[in-house]
Amino acid sequence: MSSVLQPNPAPPAILRVESRSRFASGARSGRCAGERYLHAMIISYFDDSSDPLRQEYFLAGGLLAGEDQWIEFESDWNEAIKYLKAPFRSTDCETQHGQFTDWGKPDCDALMAQLVSLLVDHRIGGFASVIPVPDFQAVFPQLDKVAPYLLAVEHTLLNVAYLAAKADEQAHVWFELGTAPEGDFMRIYRRLKNLACWEHRERITNISFADKGMPQLQAADLVAREALKHFQNRGIRPIRKPFDRLQSRVGFLLWNREVLEHIQERNWPDNPAALACWSETDDNPARPDGFYG
Repeated sequence: MSSVLQPNPAPPAILRVESRSRFASGARSGRCAGERYLHAMIISYFDDSSDPLRQEYFLAGGLLAGEDQWIEFESDWNEAIKYLKAPFRSTDCETQHGQFTDWGKPDCDALMAQLVSLLVDHRIGGFASVIPVPDFQAVFPQLDKVAPYLLAVEHTLLNVAYLAAKADEQAHVWFELGTAPEGDFMRIYRRLKNLACWEHRERITNISFADKGMPQLQAADLVAREALKHFQNRGIRPIRKPFDRLQSRVGFLLWNREVLEHIQERNWPDNPAALACWSETDDNPARPDGFYG
């Protein structure tokens, strides 16, 4: 029998119960009875490969679904990983590190396929904003290495609000603790909320932080890493199976130099409306396809 299905050994039950209750209680706090929100799980990180100087991409990736949808998904995810000793990390699973050191490659691949199936079967939608670091540095040579992160997170929040507006819902955004100081996320959020020209500024009503013990963030990490690996491998290796299967549910948005130059001309990042507000009077008013509608 595959190790995917065998205890190795089983982790304490509290790991699963705690993560479930943290999402449910956090999702329901601070709102009136009967209200429901869409919940966005956002992951963002730099690509730190073997040589940190060879950074190719920065991305923020997320998943978006309703509360009941997430709770049903969470139950199935916890069942799939119930024999793991720690929260699932897609990098460790693929590379057979950490808690997967003693696993065979076929077993790791089988678990990854099972988890991707959960995302597809539960119809969890999402997107990733992928920024090529060399192009960004060429267009914004004066900005520090944190700037691509600020742009990717801002772009992701804009997408969350736009999708919430399309569904006529409010959105509650969850970030992973430890990927960046919480203050960075809050500054980006407040910067957007203060824009009178941003038509969807009222759609994001809550921001929360949690660690990888929350299955929803484990799933977001899987999607974000698949986006990163796809663009790293593009033109070099065949399309990865998880990425190929996720394309029906997730939009993977790759920035190009032309669009970076466009927001630079609009004075991003000093001008907070450069990405959030596109005016009919702009010389080039067209929004890039899929950016946020």
